Amino acid sequence: MTLAFLSLTAAAVEDAPFLQPVNDQQQPSEQQASLPFLVENLVDYLTALRESERLTREEETICYDGSSDGSELPSVLCGKVNSYLAASPWPTSHRTPYSQGSTPLRSLEEADADELQHDFLNEGFLVLNPINLFYTEDLKYLWGSSWTTVFKIDRTGPEMRLAGFVEKPVEDIFGDVFHGAYSLLSHEGVFFTATGLRIEAYLDDTTKLPLGDHIKRHPKPYVFAEGSESKKEVIRALQMTYDGRLAFATNLGKVGVTESSIFDPSRMFGGRNTLAYLQLGEGEDDTEVSNNIQVDEDGGIYVVSNKKLHKVVWDPKSMELTLAWETPYKTTAGNQLSRLGEGSGSTPSIMGDKNVGRYVVITDGQKLMHVVVFDAETGKICDQYPVTFGDPWAESSVSEQSVLVNGWRFAVVNNEVTRQRWATIRNLDRYNFLAESEGEAVNNTGMVVEAEGRVVREIFRTSGLRERRPLLLGKPATVIDEPDNVLFGILRNQWPVLVGDAPYGVEQFEFNKFTNRIRSVWANPDVSIPNGIPCMSASSGLMYGVGKRRLLTNRPAAPLQGVWTLEALDWKTGEHVISHPIGSGPFTNSAYAATEIGPDEIITGTIAGIVRVRRRPWWGFLKPPPLASFLEAEEAAGGNDTISL
Repeated sequence: MTLAFLSLTAAAVEDAPFLQPVNDQQQPSEQQASLPFLVENLVDYLTALRESERLTREEETICYDGSSDGSELPSVLCGKVNSYLAASPWPTSHRTPYSQGSTPLRSLEEADADELQHDFLNEGFLVLNPINLFYTEDLKYLWGSSWTTVFKIDRTGPEMRLAGFVEKPVEDIFGDVFHGAYSLLSHEGVFFTATGLRIEAYLDDTTKLPLGDHIKRHPKPYVFAEGSESKKEVIRALQMTYDGRLAFATNLGKVGVTESSIFDPSRMFGGRNTLAYLQLGEGEDDTEVSNNIQVDEDGGIYVVSNKKLHKVVWDPKSMELTLAWETPYKTTAGNQLSRLGEGSGSTPSIMGDKNVGRYVVITDGQKLMHVVVFDAETGKICDQYPVTFGDPWAESSVSEQSVLVNGWRFAVVNNEVTRQRWATIRNLDRYNFLAESEGEAVNNTGMVVEAEGRVVREIFRTSGLRERRPLLLGKPATVIDEPDNVLFGILRNQWPVLVGDAPYGVEQFEFNKFTNRIRSVWANPDVSIPNGIPCMSASSGLMYGVGKRRLLTNRPAAPLQGVWTLEALDWKTGEHVISHPIGSGPFTNSAYAATEIGPDEIITGTIAGIVRVRRRPWWGFLKPPPLASFLEAEEAAGGNDTISL
């Protein structure tokens, strides 16, 4: 037994990525060669390998055990593993094709609260606002798509390192506000992301050393020839079907399927090889899709548009797409502030499983938002329930994030723009930020700042990107003054997110499949997860999200104030468990990015990089910025006007 263990350990040490040199010339550093570093990282590496192997058996894992709660609801499996996705902790948006955002992997717990550290990858121009990050099967790297690049991060050292990247063409940078948010990593190690009417593939460049660090764009993207460039149609959503095809949806409501293999000649990716497609709703002039899609193992593809939830069925034998059902949900006309499109702000999430029954949950688009549960087989609305975040007098509520699901419970975070945004106007004026703006227009709720001209220029200046502006834009810098520039669109509708508006409230619900009724389980009005996608660990029993709070006072963290944090809540009770400060500047603003659970860590994208939170090594050679530094900064500003976007 001892010899077998030593043999296994020796093999693991030989292959362990954290022992590999940074490049073919460089040897491991003195710190990397130290005994504490080797022991700590070897334990983490072996644990991660064991957890990765567990993922391949996840369909046998119970994600929700009703009997443990004394509930009458049946236990639910985690869902069938899609073998065409990478066998890693997080291979696709919202982790699986069910888009639940929860995982059976254990993560940070209450006992770790005082022993947490974080590190920040700040590559402002190259890693600009990545929304989702995807672990490779060997757990050494993260893939991602930002505004300006597709990139790969080495996560094995004491700090994350930008390993390789491919710059995006200028027309792609300003062509779509989603900038490849909905991407995925296949079992072939190929990273797929959409841009315009193309799906592009990126893979390792095996002609360069060290292997794994360098990436390249596949020379032959897939082109959706049936799309309409004249109507600015783009591929919005992307997911892997259980038979290994790429399913996608455009912003104008077309759903299609194409091949995904780079190495199998019989199923080759690229070209104009659309296997099937169909148009949803009343047509492309009346349909908008602004969220990702989800798929089940029987070919079901679920798409939420601005007015309806649709189910399309893909038949791999006949190579056909058919519309199974489409059900209207309640919504209001027009974009709400902080929303990225009309109607629902959530990617559909599947509850249940094939054995006990599948249901789909979304948030709708009413002024007072409701959670809505649909029967996945019939499309019938089972029930809908108002989201108030614990305020019995609430007249409105908004969420731009997907519904977080584990078992029969699901949670929603508050993204409604606050009235404290008036402080934003005053503070920006004080710092001469709006001195040359073309005006401030306020809508009937008094919460929209129409900021143009100098605002855009100042964002580039204060973010350190001004000197790289011509490179970013690829044309004369005056392009930022063009009224149809995508940056102006962001500023108009996402301005509350960019300045760090901090709405408060998280609410959890439970669906009873026997009575077809939703009930509110708990609401926590004291936690702000203002603009990021939350996640959940079934083993740890906690949900996590990037939050914002004031450390000296109990007052809400208004725009331009407060500290960005990692927050954790007890999944069963809503009790606040962890709050770990990660930064007080604009670069730590999550800005729609997903919080994701990896091997013994939680990661998230930010406006200008990536933040990783994990347990501090036992010898403590890595230390987080002291809490006192955040307190001192806020106290020095009188607790009011800290510039903390």
